[in-house]
Amino acid sequence: MLRYAASRLLGIVPTLFLVITFAFFVVRLAPGGPFDQQMTLSPEIRANLEAAYGLDAPMWTQYGRYLKGLLHGDFGPSFRYRDFTVTELIRRGLPVSLTIGFLALVLAVTGGIAAGCVAALHRDRWIDPFVMGVAVIGMILPLLVVAPLLQLIFGIVLGWLPVSGWRAGALDDVVLPAVTLALPLLAYIARLMRGSMLEVLASNFIRTARAKGLPWRRVILRHALPPALLPVVSYLGPASAMVLTGSLVVESLFGLPGSGRYLIEGALNRDYTLVLGMTVVVATLTLGLNLLADLIYAWLDPRVRHAVHKQGR
Repeated sequence: MLRYAASRLLGIVPTLFLVITFAFFVVRLAPGGPFDQQMTLSPEIRANLEAAYGLDAPMWTQYGRYLKGLLHGDFGPSFRYRDFTVTELIRRGLPVSLTIGFLALVLAVTGGIAAGCVAALHRDRWIDPFVMGVAVIGMILPLLVVAPLLQLIFGIVLGWLPVSGWRAGALDDVVLPAVTLALPLLAYIARLMRGSMLEVLASNFIRTARAKGLPWRRVILRHALPPALLPVVSYLGPASAMVLTGSLVVESLFGLPGSGRYLIEGALNRDYTLVLGMTVVVATLTLGLNLLADLIYAWLDPRVRHAVHKQGR
């Protein structure tokens, strides 16, 4: 298993390198520059600013300098926030984004698996179409509709939760953003889990387990649930990327000081280093979560474990 994890981890390195390279040149080749909005700058001042930030050097020289800085954990200075480095900005916003994203992912996975199992185990009863109907609604409603609806109901009408803002350590500030971000993912996982569980329950080894007189709860938890989770685990990699990208919208709608706003503002202001820093962070998190999903899949699927064991010999 360690050999499999090491091989998967080594595969992340070239992928991340390609992402950094592509993002570096795309950002710089796009029309506009970091100082274009400052129309009052004289050519001399503009030239001095470009020299101060190393933008007067050839493109490949800038690329080499950026890679060298990344190896030392330096994302460079921000062109927009002159008093901060990109690393400092990421440290300020990333904990908020990770908190919302982690809670949303946990809520979506646990709620989706539970809802899918309930629907599958009550097939042809009223609860099955009810759960799936709610799941379809959750999938088709965009975040731009879900967020204001939740703010209206729970924030304005009922007054239970704040509609925007962030107070460090305040749990009620996290509830609505996390639920908003989790709902579409929860709905998709529920439908995926239902179909997978129905397929597993119709398998021969489940019939054999029931024929041996095993308790129904044990059949479900020990024999049916692990293989039924495999499609869900495979989906967790893309799902993590969906949570990371969806958090950009949620942070804007709820006024959260997360890292998503830095990415948006950096793109609008051509803040090269800020956009690249956020791209590297998002890509690293996405690849890391995909690796975690692959390891969980290998742990759940005996065929993958057997293949990994044969490779280790």
